[in-house]
Amino acid sequence: MEAQTWKKGGCLTTPLGPLASTWESRKAYIQAPWTKPPRVYIEERERAINTHKRTTEQLYAPARLYTDGSGYQGGIGAAVYPAYPYRRNEARLCNMGTDDDATVYAAELRAIEMALEVIKERFNDDNEWRDCLAKSGVVIFTDNQATLRAIQNPRMPSGQVYLEGCLRLLEWCNDKIQVELRWVPAHEGIPGNEAADMYAKEAATTTETNIHDTNANANTNANTNDNTNVNTNVNHNRSIRLAAAASKSVKRESTIAWEKAWTKGGSKRTARRTRRMIEVPSKSNLTYWKGLRKATTSVLIQLRTGIIGLAEYLSKIKRSDSPRCQCDLGNQSVKHVLLECPLLKELRSEMVEELFMEGVSTTLGEQAMLTEVKAAPIVAKFMIASGLLGQFQSVDSVAMGKEQGEEDSKPKPTQDTANVGETGNTSQWPGARSAEVTSHQRTWRTTYAADEDEEAWRHDPNLFVFDLPE
Repeated sequence: MEAQTWKKGGCLTTPLGPLASTWESRKAYIQAPWTKPPRVYIEERERAINTHKRTTEQLYAPARLYTDGSGYQGGIGAAVYPAYPYRRNEARLCNMGTDDDATVYAAELRAIEMALEVIKERFNDDNEWRDCLAKSGVVIFTDNQATLRAIQNPRMPSGQVYLEGCLRLLEWCNDKIQVELRWVPAHEGIPGNEAADMYAKEAATTTETNIHDTNANANTNANTNDNTNVNTNVNHNRSIRLAAAASKSVKRESTIAWEKAWTKGGSKRTARRTRRMIEVPSKSNLTYWKGLRKATTSVLIQLRTGIIGLAEYLSKIKRSDSPRCQCDLGNQSVKHVLLECPLLKELRSEMVEELFMEGVSTTLGEQAMLTEVKAAPIVAKFMIASGLLGQFQSVDSVAMGKEQGEEDSKPKPTQDTANVGETGNTSQWPGARSAEVTSHQRTWRTTYAADEDEEAWRHDPNLFVFDLPE
């Protein structure tokens, strides 16, 4: 950090290119708490469709504007389509840059802001609109609920500058026009909504060569009015880079760089030990370790990476004279200990029995045994019980196995209501009166919790010998 601090230009320098644009700033509050709340309505899907239908069929129908934001082919666009019952409609499109600079959420807010700008302009400049707005009001329809909730309860989202613009225009409208904002479901064949969606996609792909092409003839594929004009000369006047877009861009670039490093891997020299455990790092890999206690995870990581206190590995790092196992039938490797060594035959039989009781195949190979989630704590317990890992000889049983979940922490049902296994053993569990439980083969079962021993005992009571105190 010190070297970065004294670096020429400082440790935080603005890169060339798109990052040189102005970063967005956000305020703690953008609206006074006593401000009259806007009329925002988010109804259940069918009710929203019916409300829209009733609105369009009214005798004195309010002016209607449909808004949408879109991320399409790497660009971000916003559009507003005024579906006014008179002759002149003008769709407005706004290209907000690439998805490295803006977000669809911000585009949705910008579209609503443009709709409010249209209302203000028409009220001031167009007598026909002014009469309609004063008499019947106006309804803005959008298919994005998040933006409506943000307008209802403004906070500090990325893109707050567009939210603030919406609130300022709504405040202007409060004393002059009744403005409602309503949610309508997308892709339900509502002509105005489909038109706004089409124009938003067009705005996202608008290039600099035609961004000033105003009043061009509109495409009418969305059942729009033939008289509709398209105004693409709409600038959001905010040359800013949104934090959410920048964060997404950084994550995407980091992922690409990581995938490149992982795939090439310098002849797979990168993360060699990690590659032994997983093919490709992902969140799903965490499922294997979920709920396992510290000692169990330590043993499993050593087993899966091969960096473990067995003779074969110790000889490689010059900490053992010979890689051979004490049975002298092979090197003392993970595979040999888990599957082959005759000195651990009895202990291995107990491990196989536990695997069977957990529904795990008892014919698994070394790798399959180490990657099976249900087998993990049983294999770790086997390794500690073998006595081959000196650092785990004094491990407390509490540090082994899986953490007690909500289901495990619930009290066991009484004998009258207990769900007895297929063996039909309905006798009382003797281990309930004793903390000392041993098997007829070895004593490593003493580390199991009483409820797990009870399950095994109900399967076969002859496995246990109880020395219960008087």
